[in-house]
Amino acid sequence: MRRLTLFFLLSVIPFSQRAMAAILTVYNLNNTAIADYANIYEAYNNAADGDTILLYPSDLSYEANLVVTKRLFLIGGGYGSQPLLPATRLCGTITFQAGADGASVESFGGRFNIAINGANHILVSRNHINTIVIENSYNALLTGNLIDGNSGSDGYVLVLNGNCLVEGSNNLLRPQPYSCGYSSTCYYGAVHMRGSSVLHMDNSIFISEGQITIYAEGGSASGKNNLMFGAFRGEVDFHHSIQTNPWMYDGKLDTTTISKNNQIIPNISVVHSDFAANIFTLKPGSPKSP
Repeated sequence: MRRLTLFFLLSVIPFSQRAMAAILTVYNLNNTAIADYANIYEAYNNAADGDTILLYPSDLSYEANLVVTKRLFLIGGGYGSQPLLPATRLCGTITFQAGADGASVESFGGRFNIAINGANHILVSRNHINTIVIENSYNALLTGNLIDGNSGSDGYVLVLNGNCLVEGSNNLLRPQPYSCGYSSTCYYGAVHMRGSSVLHMDNSIFISEGQITIYAEGGSASGKNNLMFGAFRGEVDFHHSIQTNPWMYDGKLDTTTISKNNQIIPNISVVHSDFAANIFTLKPGSPKSP
């Protein structure tokens, strides 16, 4: 494999991992002088358990309808473009299945999809994602992701089915609007849980305008230090958080799902500097959680 010359990319991979396994590089502008492969599929076919597949930033999106059944570390150069450095964007769905325990996907943009089905200890970090669907998987960790899809599974951008254990922190979940007839605008929900799944999320923002934000149809959701716009349904227990627009069916607030340690305020604009423009900086003097 070619040695990497870009220090900022090499530095995101732990030294112990680099020393023990191969790093396969991918660049989709057909410049084989700087990378091992021109697409992720060739790299995947030649990778072994424990290897890293490193995709260089590119002006073109990488096609990535990939089923992962190996413990691989998929790493990009970030989901936001920088001066003279484009993002590493994926299109399609990355699916982790049995055999991929301990794998990761980190630092990609493009609003792609992630599915985790029967794979445990999957890390999803610092990505711009359309939707995530997790089924019968344990110890998935979601950190620092922007999840703002517009075509979520059954209307939600994060879905947990069956028996799942998922933890997360520092994520922003904001479903996009869609047309629902008669010139109306509707919104998808943020989280939908079925079966006996457990979700714990801290230091994150959940937004769903006019829709249930977290629907624990089965299982339970909990967390602390979150900002939440919208309603809960089911076994939802968030502590020391701020909630706005706590709407429920028929305009009623289901207080059994709201932790008494939360602060409820009537309008999210009281909290954020410019909510409509996706600026989520807290205003000076905004409400503080208890």
